[in-house]
Amino acid sequence: MGVGMTFELSTLATQLLAEIAADPAGVVSPSVYETGRILDLAPWLPDCSRRLAFLAAEQNADGSWGGPGGYGIVPTLSAVDALLAVVSSGRTTGMSTTHLQRLTKAASRGLWALVGLLGPDGPAAADMIATELIVPALVEALNARLSALAAEPVAGLEPYAGTVLPLPVGTDPGLLDKLRANPAAAGSKLRHTLEVLGGAAGLANVQPANANLGCSPPAATAAWLNASPGAQTDALAYLLDAVRRGDGPVAGVTPITMFEHAWSVSALLGAGIQVPVPDDIRKRMTAALTREGVAVGAGLLCDADTTATTLTALATLGDARRPDVLLRFDTGEHFQCWQGERNPSISANGHVLHAIAGYLGRGSEGDPLRPVADRLANWLVDQQQADGSWLDKWHASPYYATAVCVRAVKSADRDEPIRRASRWVLDTQRDDGSWGVWGAARPRKRPMPSKSWPLAGPPGCSPSRPSTAARSFCATARENCFVKCRSSAVVARQGSVRAASSHHRGSARRTAMGEQPVMPPELPDARVAGQISGRAFQAHRRLGPWLAQHASWINDGYVAPVTSAYAYAAPWLTSDEMDLALRFELWVFGTDELVDSRAQTRSEVDTLVSRWVTVAHGAEPEPTDLPSVALADILARLRTSPLWTVFGERWRDLFENTYQGMVQEWAGAERLATTGHGPKMAEYVANSDSCGFRLIRVTDWLAGGDHAAVDHANRLLTAAWHAEIASRLTNDLASHQREADQTDLNAVKLGATAAQIGKYIEDATARCDDLLGPLVTAQVRPALWLQRILRFGNGFYQHADFRP
Repeated sequence: MGVGMTFELSTLATQLLAEIAADPAGVVSPSVYETGRILDLAPWLPDCSRRLAFLAAEQNADGSWGGPGGYGIVPTLSAVDALLAVVSSGRTTGMSTTHLQRLTKAASRGLWALVGLLGPDGPAAADMIATELIVPALVEALNARLSALAAEPVAGLEPYAGTVLPLPVGTDPGLLDKLRANPAAAGSKLRHTLEVLGGAAGLANVQPANANLGCSPPAATAAWLNASPGAQTDALAYLLDAVRRGDGPVAGVTPITMFEHAWSVSALLGAGIQVPVPDDIRKRMTAALTREGVAVGAGLLCDADTTATTLTALATLGDARRPDVLLRFDTGEHFQCWQGERNPSISANGHVLHAIAGYLGRGSEGDPLRPVADRLANWLVDQQQADGSWLDKWHASPYYATAVCVRAVKSADRDEPIRRASRWVLDTQRDDGSWGVWGAARPRKRPMPSKSWPLAGPPGCSPSRPSTAARSFCATARENCFVKCRSSAVVARQGSVRAASSHHRGSARRTAMGEQPVMPPELPDARVAGQISGRAFQAHRRLGPWLAQHASWINDGYVAPVTSAYAYAAPWLTSDEMDLALRFELWVFGTDELVDSRAQTRSEVDTLVSRWVTVAHGAEPEPTDLPSVALADILARLRTSPLWTVFGERWRDLFENTYQGMVQEWAGAERLATTGHGPKMAEYVANSDSCGFRLIRVTDWLAGGDHAAVDHANRLLTAAWHAEIASRLTNDLASHQREADQTDLNAVKLGATAAQIGKYIEDATARCDDLLGPLVTAQVRPALWLQRILRFGNGFYQHADFRP
C-alpha cells in the first residue's frame, strides 16, 4: 500500500470516527419490515407518505421485498400487510388517484410474490431474530385483511379477496400461540418483539428496559405505546427520533451505539490503519462493559457478539481485559449470542474466539481459558464448508462470516483452514474485481475500510489474482463512499442552548396565573424596535390588495401578529421574500380555519383537503375555488426559488402530511365531542404537523433562497419538528380557556396536565436547541430564523395566541 493510499485511509478513518463519536446513536439503513410495521401500528406518526414511498422504491422486479428466497419472506409479508392497511382503510384522504393506484398495484404484485414464497413448495424463512414468531403473526394478520376484502372490495385486489395464505415450510404456529397465552414466559426477550402479540392480554404490563427508548426496535415500541395508556413521553420521543433519523422510514434496531463503536475500532486498528480514537468512543466502550456483557445499544440484551468485539476493540487501544464475562454465553460446545438462542451464529463464535485467543496470546497453557479457546477453534473448523467458506445464519453472503472465521482461527494458530478459505476467495472473484453473492457489494452509508485478508500467514498461499481488477473496483467503491457518506464535513455536537426551556416553563406558569406584564432585564433599543415594527407595518400594507381578494376565508385578524413575527424573527428578509412567506402562512391559517370551523361533515373536510393536495401536486385550480387559486399563485412563485429542486419534493410531502393531519385532527375532535374519547396524548403530539408549523418553515426557506438551508437540510428539518411540538403545545396552554367551548382539539381537553404538557415542551425545546446550537453559533440564517420564530412565539403566547 502506497504512502498516498495510507494517508487517504487514515484521513477517512479519522473523519469516520469523529462522526461516530458525535452521533453515538449510529447509522442504520432503513428496514422494510420495521417500516411496514410502523405504517400499520403507528399511522399517526409523521412522514407517512415517505414511508410509503420507501416501500414502493424497495420493491423488487418480481413483486417481493428483500433478498431472494427465504430472505424475502419477512419483508414481503410486512410490506404487503402495510400497503393493504393503507389502501383498504380510510387513510387515503387527500391521496391522488394515481398514487392510490400505484400503492394498490404494489400490494397486488406483493401478494403474487407471496403465493410463490409461501407453502410447502416455497423456501424456509431465513433464520433471523424472532422469525419463528414474526412470520406466523404476519401471515395471520394478512389473512385477516384478505378476508375483509371479500366484504369491502378494493379495486385492483379483487382476485385476492378471501385468499388464505399458508405458512412457509418449517414454520410452527404453535410457538406463537403459546407465547400469546403466556407472554411472561418469554422473559425480557419479548420486549423486542412485542408487535407479534397482537391484542394478547398482558402486553400493556410489559415494561421497557430503558424508559428513554421504549423497547428499542420501533415496531415493539409502537405496539407497547398503543397498549399503554397515558402520556408516554419518552417512548413517543424515541419513535419520533427514529422516524426523523430515517427521514420517514425506520431502522430495525436503534441505537446501535456499541455495535458501531466496537466494530469500527476493531476493524480499523486491526487492519493496521493508524488513526486516533476519540475519547468519547473509548469512554462509552469502557462504560458499556458490565458483568452481564455489552449490548448493541441501550434497551437491548447483552450479547456475546457485541461483548467479544468490544473486548477486542479495547485491546487494540491497549486496554486488554480478561474475557471471563464471555463464559456466561458458553454452552459447553459453542457460544450462544444470548441465553435461549435457537441456533448458533458462526460469526459471533468467530468474534468470541478472536477475543479469547487474542487475550491468551502464546505461552498460556495453564490458563483455564486455553481449553475453551481450543474447543471453540475446533468447533469453528468443523463448521467450515467443503469449498473453504463459512456460512452464518445472519448473513446471506459467506464472505463476512469467512473473514471473521479466518481471523479467529488464525489467532488460534490453525493454518490449514486459512489455506482453504484463501483458495475459495481467489476462486470466487468476479471479472470486474469484486466479490459478492447477489451482486457486486459496494459500501453504503458510512464507509469503513475492511480488515485485510491474512493471506500472507500460511505458506503456499500467494494472492496472485486479486490485482488490477480488484484495485479498479475498490477505487470505484471508494468514490461511491464519498457520495454515500452521510456528511462531508463532520460537525461535533456543541453545548446545548437551554434558554427556551425556562421561557416555556415561565409561559406555563404565567398562563395559569393570568396575564402579568413582564419587564425584560434589558430594554431593547427603541429605534431598532421602531424599524422592525415599521417593516411589519409596511408588509401588512403591501398585503392589503391580496387580502381583499380573499377576505371571505382569510381572517385579517391574523395579519398583525404574523407580520410582526416575521419582521422580528428574520429582519434580513427583503420585501418580496417576506411577502411570499407571509402569504403562505396566512393561507395555512385560513385553510386550517376552513377545516376546523366551517366544515360540518367529514365529507366536506375530505373534499377541501383533496382539492388542495391536488393543486399542491400541480393540478390547475377551479377558478371559483379561491383557496386553491391562491395556493396555485403561491406555488408559482415558490417554484422560482433556487432551492425548489432540493426542497420541492419535501415541500409536497409535508403539505400532504399536514393536511392529512388536519383531517385526522378533525376526526379526533368529532370523536371527542360525540363519545368523550379523543386521541391519546401520544397520537396528538405525533400529529403536530397538522398545525402547519414545519410546512411553513420549509416555505420560509424557499422564500429566503439561502443555500445554507440545503447544506443543513436534515438538521434543520429535524429541529423544525421539535420546534413544532413546542410551539403547538405552548399555544395550547395559552388558548385552552378560549377554546373550551369550541370544537378544536387541545392537549388540555385530552386530559393532559400542565406538568405533562410542560415536560413535552421542555424536551422538544431542548432537542431543538441541541440541533440548532452549532448552526446558530455559525450564524446560519435558516437556523437563526427557526430559533428566533420559536422565541418570538414563546414571548407572544405569554399574552395572547395568534387566532383572532
